Amino acid sequence: MTDGHVLSPIEPVGPSRIPRIALCVVLALAVLTGVAVWVIHEIGQPDSCGAGVVKVGGSDECVGVSDGSYRFVLGDATIDGDLGRLEDLIAKQNASIGKARHVTIAYALPMPWNDLGTLTRISVLHQLAGAWAAQSAANAGPAPLKVRLLIANFGHDGVGWQQVLTGLTTAGDPADVVVGLGQSIRNTYQLAGGLANAGRPMVGAMITADDLNGHTFPNLYRVGPTNTQQIAAAIAYLQGAFDESALDRVNGVYVIASGTPQDNYVVNLTKAFKQSVPHAVTLTYDGQAPGWSQALDTFAASMCGAHPSAVYVAARAAQLQYFVEQVGAHCDSRMPLTVLSGDDAAALVNSADVAFTRPLRESALTMVYTAIGYPGASTGSRPPRLTELRGRLDPVNIATDLTDGSAMSAFDAVELAVGAATFVISALPPGTSGGNLFNGFAQFNRANPFCGATGPVALVTDDSPRRGDAFEKPIPVLRLLPGRATSLKLLYTPTDDPPPVCRGGPAS
Repeated sequence: MTDGHVLSPIEPVGPSRIPRIALCVVLALAVLTGVAVWVIHEIGQPDSCGAGVVKVGGSDECVGVSDGSYRFVLGDATIDGDLGRLEDLIAKQNASIGKARHVTIAYALPMPWNDLGTLTRISVLHQLAGAWAAQSAANAGPAPLKVRLLIANFGHDGVGWQQVLTGLTTAGDPADVVVGLGQSIRNTYQLAGGLANAGRPMVGAMITADDLNGHTFPNLYRVGPTNTQQIAAAIAYLQGAFDESALDRVNGVYVIASGTPQDNYVVNLTKAFKQSVPHAVTLTYDGQAPGWSQALDTFAASMCGAHPSAVYVAARAAQLQYFVEQVGAHCDSRMPLTVLSGDDAAALVNSADVAFTRPLRESALTMVYTAIGYPGASTGSRPPRLTELRGRLDPVNIATDLTDGSAMSAFDAVELAVGAATFVISALPPGTSGGNLFNGFAQFNRANPFCGATGPVALVTDDSPRRGDAFEKPIPVLRLLPGRATSLKLLYTPTDDPPPVCRGGPAS
């Protein structure tokens, strides 16, 4: 936390400033002699994309930390246009802080590049929109702590995690809290480990792997459920939708598993489902190896011949979509089949791909998924913070459709961090760093949950394997109907205990 000046954009450490000096020398020599201009490219800064942003992996992919002044490009003209406007809004908020006391929060996520990466473009836009909305709400109110928001892009599938870790912890003015963190993939673990070693508190918005929490990485919290809890919700839905005989019969249930060891999202989902339904027929492929599409095509054909009641697909959104397309191609349209998956399926809510949407509209196929957040999933009246989120996004016409839950989860992650930082720093003299924010997060417990757009978040803060998790948060189970309203089929509570109850604002 910083008192006074607005922090300057984070720049890469190391020898990055040396080439600038060399460049000036060469330019001066060129003016005096008219020669040596050709040397500029050789000794310039070929790996720099802008302040705090560098190229990674010998490609033109740019990763790093920006205060909104750098334009990240996702490769879709419409989304990039909205992203550019959003970056302008973030930069404007940062500039408006002036000398006010503020906390610096970095929103970290692995942006896709050149169609590489499992995080979708629309999820990036919606998450950053939710983060900006939380920043805007904090800076507009009377709270004693303003918010400076940084965008930390650690590259497709997290390939630039080391560069971003440097930018967030050792270069210039480091971030106080890091939120978001993207997906439960191996490079996210690397980034979280580095941030934990540097003493940075973290709040996950969309991460769901069971061990990606405060028990593994000190000071890591999350606003959503775990993968094991998502499977429990999926099983509860199946038990309510089918007779026991339909699920227990031979070939009654299938599991299509992307056996990718680098992705704990699919690893956790597969393990938990097989433990719950041990007799399920499991077909495994490598989602990161060539030939995955042929494997899914073959799986769909063989599964359709067995006439199962349900199939659980433990895969990322793009491969889930492809599998549904193959089911539409191979299965009799009159054959009832329920396809279930985890929260990554939310990326398909607005899909317009006809090969994907046709079987969902014109056959007996039903697609259901477990979600992190959904605007129609409140246990009571509409959460006040959901109204606040809508009130921020609707006027700027960015991410106004909250169905996929991404903006809601990002909004909650940033507001949770702001609430923790405010709790700690408000008790300190001006000019004093907040340092350890544990007590700030610990205040949000079952008796006093954080009240977010996704509902109440009560953090587990004891020294258990659940440390940092959101205590028994209700999980929406949704039917996906592209082109129509997604419908809530079940709001699952992980235990028989009543869920935490919100009584007001984000820190009520």
